[in-house]
Amino acid sequence: MNAFETDIINLLIGPLAEAKHVANADNEPFNHRLVNLNALKNYDVSSDLELVNDYLQSFSVCKQQQDEKLAALFSAAFNFITDQANWAAITRLANYILDCNKNVISCEEVASLLEH
Repeated sequence: MNAFETDIINLLIGPLAEAKHVANADNEPFNHRLVNLNALKNYDVSSDLELVNDYLQSFSVCKQQQDEKLAALFSAAFNFITDQANWAAITRLANYILDCNKNVISCEEVASLLEH
């Protein structure tokens, strides 16, 4: 179950990070009320959200249980993104990816960036 939840959280972190970056760039607030699952559909994340829905359908056939699990995992992803240390690490990694001019970045490079 832990790997299942971690996969979903990771799928949600990407679009949330993009939404936070856009909000910061536009000097707009970033909070649970303004940025929810429906708001993420404004970003190019349809394949991620489809995969999340596939995961949830394998979790339970009950729509209410799926919705409750998704809400909890979305909240965990949101909290991860809004943690200042995590956001600083995400920003370092994003800047490195943009500046390095590589097609492939090793996991060691990523780990080194995230450790600081």
